[in-house]
Amino acid sequence: GGLTLTGGEPLAQPEFAKELARLSKEAGITVCVETSGFCPPEVLGEIAGDVDLFLYDWKITDDGLHRQYTGRSNIQIRENLALLNRLGARVELRCPIIPGINDDPGHLAGIGELTREFPCICAVTLEGYHPLGCGKAEQVGMEPFPLKTSMEQGRLEELAAQLKPLSAVPVQFH
Repeated sequence: GGLTLTGGEPLAQPEFAKELARLSKEAGITVCVETSGFCPPEVLGEIAGDVDLFLYDWKITDDGLHRQYTGRSNIQIRENLALLNRLGARVELRCPIIPGINDDPGHLAGIGELTREFPCICAVTLEGYHPLGCGKAEQVGMEPFPLKTSMEQGRLEELAAQLKPLSAVPVQFH
């Protein structure tokens, strides 16, 4: 049991997230924050002491591709991961795997490198793409991602097997 702050991006409401985490820790409740890592570093610095585990997205290692597909650089996300490492936080990398976008050896090598560089990372979870958000995107007037089929479980298992020897931490998938 415990409390997981999730969203959207829970750290986009930093005062509420910090207060909820603080009060939860004071009450003896385990606190987890699910984050994209794209937030001001001071927000992470202020909340980290009250968080037991960060579930931290790592979408695409290549910064150019990250910009192309998310509209943002991953530099701040990487710098925030380094900050969490310096603060002694516990981090599980959550890596969405999208066929044809980031299901390649370079991205897996990048994930493995992060696990060796940042001892705060305690595990990696590869998460296979599914099109469940496409309907919601259409409902709010956004162009949905063109891939309409879920990632095959066998392919995800294959990628996890490729990542395991590159990673300094356990690798799981779902």
